[in-house]
Amino acid sequence: MMCFFNRSLLLAFFFTFITSFFSFHSQPFFLSAGELSNPQGYVFEKTRSEKVSFEGLRLRKGEETIWEIHLDALEGKPFIAPMRLSDGRDAALLRPKDHVWHLGIWFSWKYLNGVNYWEPSSGKTIIRSAVPRINEDSAEIKIQLDYVNQNEPDKVVLKEERTILFTLPEADGTYSVRFFHHFTAQEKDVVLDRTPPHRHGGGYAGLMLRLDPIFGKFETRCANGEKEMRTIREKPADWIEYRDPETGTGIRMTVEKGTPETRFYAQRSDSYCLINPCPVMTGPRTIRAGEALDLEYLVEIF
Repeated sequence: MMCFFNRSLLLAFFFTFITSFFSFHSQPFFLSAGELSNPQGYVFEKTRSEKVSFEGLRLRKGEETIWEIHLDALEGKPFIAPMRLSDGRDAALLRPKDHVWHLGIWFSWKYLNGVNYWEPSSGKTIIRSAVPRINEDSAEIKIQLDYVNQNEPDKVVLKEERTILFTLPEADGTYSVRFFHHFTAQEKDVVLDRTPPHRHGGGYAGLMLRLDPIFGKFETRCANGEKEMRTIREKPADWIEYRDPETGTGIRMTVEKGTPETRFYAQRSDSYCLINPCPVMTGPRTIRAGEALDLEYLVEIF
């Protein structure tokens, strides 16, 4: 009886220890798996900022950050910076002097019911929650956001559920980022709008990639066959890319789910480079009260 009791006690202790060990070490296990599954030693990590209570996410290789998603911008908008090409150059341009509210890679509506949410104004974007998750070969973050008119702070105009999914880089350093946006209008219809397109601007809203001036020397390819900003935005297209003719590195953006009004707002010069698949380029769009709009994008970095 004593022998049986001791054996049972030992088995119970062993099972409890093993269960506790893997439960306690589950997150480091995934981090290590991310590193071990790739000979280049990439590691996904959760991050913290003193400014907010939410955890962010980044990919690191040694001491170098490949990309990082931040949740502590004064504007309340999640953004990605840096975002490195496969050769290590940073593609994201954060808060340039010409537009200090440009946040590398970020999403922002221009006008909701006539209120400006793009530049500093009464339109506010508020992060309600953020939950990062790390897998062996990918990482993702789910973010809940509210869009509020500061003049009526108790009334939410639009709610968003956003998921951003990052793949682990391949051996050659290439990786992808997928953006899923689910918007729901609240008590009232929401009119999504932009400044009408004109020669030097207008026609932008939504997911924006503000790119480093190095892209001024890259080449443009677009699904509609055009290469200049003015002509690119005049025709529908579901993808566009900027590629370095010397190294082959670059960025390609694909609209996987858009609107009939979607066109690419694209600029590429020695001082001003960006990509924006604007969902309201050709005209405003209305989300009826209680109804939803889904947008999906794929960004490939090579």
